[in-house]
Amino acid sequence: MSAPASASAPVIAIGMRVQVVDAQAQSKVLLGRAMFPGRTGIVVRVNPLGSNEPGGMWYVTLDPTSRAKTRTELFRACMLIPLPQ
Repeated sequence: MSAPASASAPVIAIGMRVQVVDAQAQSKVLLGRAMFPGRTGIVVRVNPLGSNEPGGMWYVTLDPTSRAKTRTELFRACMLIPLPQ
């Protein structure tokens, strides 16, 4: 399942490997602090209520780091960068 793309949002699909954009890019679309900048993970499901958002809203299971455990978080499509498989 994938959401329709817009000019500002990448095409995201379930199972895709993605990276969260950096803090500077997030500051353009978020109020408050950046959420998990630079972390990578796999898209696990779509949020059905995110259909009003260009590109949709997606749940991403983030890879563990030396300081953080694996976790699943909700992101707007504009905050995700598709990575090569």
